[in-house]
Amino acid sequence: MVGHVRRPHVFLRLGAVILTAAVVAAGCGSSSSGSSSGSTGGATGTGGTATSAGTASGGGTGTSGGTSTGDGGSSAAGTAKAAVGAAQAPVKFVTPGPAINASSLKGKSVAYIPFNPDVPFSQTILSQGVRPALTAAGLKTVYISTKSEPTSWAQAVEEAVSQHVDGIILQSIPPSVIGPAIKAANAAHIPVVESLTTDVRVPVSPGVQAKVGFDMKKVGTDLADYAVANSGGKVDGVIFSSPDTQLSQPEADAIQAELKKLCPDTCKVKVEDVTVAQWATKLPLLTQNALRSDPSVNWLFPLFDGEVPSVLPAVTQAGAADKVKIASFNATDSVMKFMTQGDILAADVGNPFGWTGYQLVDQMLRTMLGQKPASPLVETPPLRLFSDSNFTSKTLSQPASSWYGNTDYAAEYAKLWGVK
Repeated sequence: MVGHVRRPHVFLRLGAVILTAAVVAAGCGSSSSGSSSGSTGGATGTGGTATSAGTASGGGTGTSGGTSTGDGGSSAAGTAKAAVGAAQAPVKFVTPGPAINASSLKGKSVAYIPFNPDVPFSQTILSQGVRPALTAAGLKTVYISTKSEPTSWAQAVEEAVSQHVDGIILQSIPPSVIGPAIKAANAAHIPVVESLTTDVRVPVSPGVQAKVGFDMKKVGTDLADYAVANSGGKVDGVIFSSPDTQLSQPEADAIQAELKKLCPDTCKVKVEDVTVAQWATKLPLLTQNALRSDPSVNWLFPLFDGEVPSVLPAVTQAGAADKVKIASFNATDSVMKFMTQGDILAADVGNPFGWTGYQLVDQMLRTMLGQKPASPLVETPPLRLFSDSNFTSKTLSQPASSWYGNTDYAAEYAKLWGVK
């Protein structure tokens, strides 16, 4: 990796990222429809098949065998509670790599290209992250708008190349769908940083020099831990996964793996697939069918909280509001109100998007200086698990950036870059 590239509504936050990931669905669909982690004797379900080994199997009706093992549930709950406590703590700054001297980059320009300029979180990453970070380092921000589709994304990259920018940040744009434009940036020796379309463990895309991605394994693990801790170690769950995204599979896998690890004899979970485009129309029916076919279901895991507004009313309509809880990911402002109302939404994992913008700039600066980018496993958006124990109506009334603690990440990065 070298800096000169002489080598490369309610779900408007991350839910919008999901829409971009759906563009590359054909190559990264989920194969998880109907899988389970562990089992409790005698449960049956329709749609997906619950199995005791946590492996995927097709549609249809399945029965799970296995029996409970005494105090296994309570033991699992105790283990999970400790993990939940750590996940709910305010996030802390982790130095992503060695200190750098960004002074030699003063006056250079970096293009920020969002997948959709009208989505609030795209603007938050820019206004609270990328722009102030570049300004602090003495660089200029070149904002290039798009129309939320691949042709427009490619044209934006080509425009950045024609403007002779010194770096390009792609916000939630899958590089694989704009290959020729990426090659044009490479030919012009302009480094490219990608973000938020794949799990942190997925290698950077061809032609891209660095990335910032979500740790979907941690997201899924945190959600499973919360469910186990708050159900006495007895989870009968349903995951609503979107196979047309690259972020769903690792999150769903992590939920299943954690349940299998903590409570293989007292926990089970089934996966139901629903594409992003079908969230509003298909999720209500899927939810009601899941609850009516298996009255023992007590946890629902819509993987992204843009699904929650479609799932939550269906729980009430199925007459299960008193026994079913929801755990999800995004901590979207408009969805978090359900948590403060003592509603069915019990847990939601979120991350501060301004901080993510600084991470993108850190990766860009390192690449422009010809240094090795920070490991995506370290330079990943910090996550915090929210529930009614650390999220109240007062929290909701405050800026979302304050929900994650008092860390002055802007000052930490300025120090790391050798700027005031």
